[in-house]
Amino acid sequence: MNHTTNQATNQAALSAADPFIERVEQQLVELLDNDLPPSDAPDGELGAGARHLALAPGAKRARPRLVWLFGEAVGADAAGLCDLAIAAELIHTASLLHDDVVDNSGFRRGRTTANARWGNTAAILTGDLVLSTAIRQLAGHPPAITVAAVQAVADMSRAALIEVRARDRVDVDEATWLQIARGKTGALFGWCGRSAGLLAGDEDAAGRFEDCGRRFGVAFQLADDLKDFVRSGTGKPCLADIRTGGPSRVLIVAAEADPSVAAALASLWSQSDRSEADVDACARAVQNTDAIERCEAMLVDEVSAAIDALGPWRDRPAGARLARWARGLADKYLQGATT
Repeated sequence: MNHTTNQATNQAALSAADPFIERVEQQLVELLDNDLPPSDAPDGELGAGARHLALAPGAKRARPRLVWLFGEAVGADAAGLCDLAIAAELIHTASLLHDDVVDNSGFRRGRTTANARWGNTAAILTGDLVLSTAIRQLAGHPPAITVAAVQAVADMSRAALIEVRARDRVDVDEATWLQIARGKTGALFGWCGRSAGLLAGDEDAAGRFEDCGRRFGVAFQLADDLKDFVRSGTGKPCLADIRTGGPSRVLIVAAEADPSVAAALASLWSQSDRSEADVDACARAVQNTDAIERCEAMLVDEVSAAIDALGPWRDRPAGARLARWARGLADKYLQGATT
């Protein structure tokens, strides 16, 4: 795989979306400032919490970029696509606010989480407010877009519960992981594609784009699981999934390949106080299997499946840009894993 060439073409695909992303960013700021409670209002922590997370510098805006790439492929109205992109980012923000409460997280996107700063009650209600703002953003567009958005949120909620119930369990299989990934990440990615097709009035594109987005969401989650084993510049592994007992495809593959890995993880996850030495020992056991290499191959296959789902759109200029961006996901992980 030519990482240098693919990185350059992927960067070109990203750069082409920059003016659109800047427009989305500007309108998102205006929306959050004008439509949500100011900080000095009695309910000001709701607006402050939303702005705190949604406007954090670490936000990747992957979903708005997907909306743009899908919308460009079918020539959808730019103003309408902006509404969809903002709605997608707000739905994502609401899910993160709720996830941080469920996970009792204290840090996200380089900042203290809303629940750590304002408390769980404010964080949950902020998530609800952000979600209602997202749905309101879709007013004036075909009702099918809103219906699909509500369905995506339902899928995300069900998958989040399955994920919580799968924690600290070594008997979780790949089918369960796939169910989680298709719901938590794939549902909203799929909506980005479906809504762009519906906005353009193209039912065939809407179906194909939804399938592509859902598959790409699975690839996105798989890359996230793999990144947990990529060492940082300090040489220290991340290993968050091992520490927290989160369902990870890498850990699932490793545990199924070697019973001693499953036993080590079960022992670690039975402890309330998980030492770094035990975490590192489990990581070494995982790395001694072929799980990482197998999951890297799965990542490439998932991206290819997402691109194939585009059907005839794959070979058109805008579809080709989408394909390059998708391949860039795998390339970025594989490049980082070897440096």
